[in-house]
Amino acid sequence: MTKKDAEKVADIVFERLLALINTDEGPMNGILSDVITNGDFHITDEEMYLGELARLETLRILYQENEEFEKCNILKNKIDVIKDRLDIVIKRGQW
Repeated sequence: MTKKDAEKVADIVFERLLALINTDEGPMNGILSDVITNGDFHITDEEMYLGELARLETLRILYQENEEFEKCNILKNKIDVIKDRLDIVIKRGQW
């Protein structure tokens, strides 16, 4: 598996996890919450979005340095979506 393939898989897994976490349906939501929340350790929505934002920004810089501008544009779109979601979470008062 190439690095590019691994990144695609990571993106798919992250998006599906977010979709599952953001729904209240089924037992999977409880399982995912247990994985993310462990006793005193809890990852907030903001922290999750900030982590993903940092990962995408790092990849964008890497692609920009390698002059892979098409990939930069794709990542920019994903970054914009994450920033919008982060703004919604912050405005909701969880920050």
